[in-house]
Amino acid sequence: MTTTTPIKFDIAINKKWQGEKLPLDDPRWGEYTASFHKEHHSIESLIHRVSVDGCSFTAVMNGGYRKKENFISAQHIGLDDDRGTTESSIEALAEDPFIADHAAFLYPSPSSTPQVPKSRVVFILDTPFTDPDTYRVAAEAMCWKYQGTDPYVSDPARLFYGRPNTQHINLGNVLYRDILQEQVIEPYLESLKNAGNGHKPAEPISKTVPEGSRNHTMASIVGSMWQRGMSKEAITAAAHVQNEQTFDPPLPPAEVDSVVASISRKPPGALPVTQPSTSSDPPRNGHQPSEPAGAWLIGPTSEKPEELPRPKSFAQLLQMEIKEQPMVVSGLISQGSLNLVAGRPDQGKSLAVQDLLTAHACGGLWLGQFPAGQGVSGFFDFEMPEDRFALRLKAQASHRGVTDIPMFRFEGLTHMLDKDEGADELYGLIREFDLSLVALDPVSDILGGSNENDATPVRQAFARLIQITRLVPVTFILPDHRRKAGLVRSSPLDEIRGSTVKVAKSDSILSITKANDLVKVEHLRFKWGPKHSAFSFKFQEADPDIVPVYSGEIEDGGAEMLERCIPAVLDALGEGPLKRQALIATVGETTKAGDRTVITAISKLVEDEEILKGKDGREVVFRLPEEATD
Repeated sequence: MTTTTPIKFDIAINKKWQGEKLPLDDPRWGEYTASFHKEHHSIESLIHRVSVDGCSFTAVMNGGYRKKENFISAQHIGLDDDRGTTESSIEALAEDPFIADHAAFLYPSPSSTPQVPKSRVVFILDTPFTDPDTYRVAAEAMCWKYQGTDPYVSDPARLFYGRPNTQHINLGNVLYRDILQEQVIEPYLESLKNAGNGHKPAEPISKTVPEGSRNHTMASIVGSMWQRGMSKEAITAAAHVQNEQTFDPPLPPAEVDSVVASISRKPPGALPVTQPSTSSDPPRNGHQPSEPAGAWLIGPTSEKPEELPRPKSFAQLLQMEIKEQPMVVSGLISQGSLNLVAGRPDQGKSLAVQDLLTAHACGGLWLGQFPAGQGVSGFFDFEMPEDRFALRLKAQASHRGVTDIPMFRFEGLTHMLDKDEGADELYGLIREFDLSLVALDPVSDILGGSNENDATPVRQAFARLIQITRLVPVTFILPDHRRKAGLVRSSPLDEIRGSTVKVAKSDSILSITKANDLVKVEHLRFKWGPKHSAFSFKFQEADPDIVPVYSGEIEDGGAEMLERCIPAVLDALGEGPLKRQALIATVGETTKAGDRTVITAISKLVEDEEILKGKDGREVVFRLPEEATD
């Protein structure tokens, strides 16, 4: 409907890299996502921004950072018709009666070509949505009205790319909220009540579902809607309507909400397909039918269904553009990876990991030094008391000068990752809370009752974590316990407890070792480039606890201390043979070096045959060669 007075509205505009559609793994995404700024526009001025300047647009966001939690308002709804047919051209869509009467403008999407037309329809509302969930329902309803359009534009934080110097159709209409409600949203919600299960039409639901089958019937109704990709908010609304109209007596509202919450924790495609029950007989065992474990592994592998990938030939692989691996912490932790943080108890390992998740959640610096990206953090805690975790988090918030940290703490998992149910649960929680950085502390506890020295359950657990990173862009941090140094020739990697699968499958491994008032961080392995130089952090007082703070890079990686230990070993053995522990203690006291550095020095001297290793009974003993003592 065209207005007589030009409407003005707020919308967030991004002027960076105008007209360019960033690839999913582009390293500029962090800067791009944080660069949406509110502007006040008319329909005509927005058309110029989008179809002449080529700027992208989204809902108005707090701080200009695009994510659902920052949603302030949206006065637009977009439709993407990517069918690539004559019906998906802007000219054809402009002739649709509803679009002709209520859309503001249309323009070709960036990937559109004359042979394969793809279009975007933009509706401008008379008043803005200020709740992201209500906005999602309205956008979903519009996608439902125009079947075949991209359903994922309903994301409250969805961005729409512009296209510079392109044609457009200015219809100049404003979509009034009462028309949107009556002609789009209400028919959509009504359709959800009668939704099938995606395979064959559902049997009619009895007009009065009696006690004994209400919960099972409600679970089936909700499951069929979730299976079809409906949002949790829309399903909740439809479920309450269904409950009041057909259940006798209706379920308590809290029970309806509980059913929706339980079903929506599962990824779409992982739910069993069942028909609503009209029988008054409860299940024989008094429980709901079990769901197939691990169904998420064979369900959809992306939010937008695509054809199965085809294999690539050698020539095709050579032509691929090699892109830089996106990072969470530059040079240390890559996006979508598995990362071990190994250390002995009480070394500061968990505190450093918690600070990393806090930095990511706040969009700040890890240890006050390393940019940690920005997103929602999740800490799955298997051993730290909740009050201790809260105390540390409060100190980190005070240290950073923030009052809110988008981080969630979970008291472990109901099922562990040695079973498919654990992976299903973890994946569902990551999706539900939109987690991008997740810590599982300690990693050994994700195996449940399995032995961490048994390669099979460890391999299966890590394979499940890797599969999750392929489904969603999440990065895992896995704090792990380290055993004490064993043999003289042992390396830091050998000290990581359990199966060597943990080491082999990790993309990055950090070692944390406390020495007096400093904590040393060594980068033992990095799949995506050279290892970072060793550095240290110290504990700084903060209200009401302590926080870890970067204290400098160890430029020589400990080489200087190693050089000091080598002559100290020779000097100690100049007095006569020494047993292993006595030699380590003597050299450590003389040089103030840690046990590992002393052991490395001893190993080097043995390899160079400058000292000899032998045994006195069951004790390892070192001495100088005979010629060195003459």
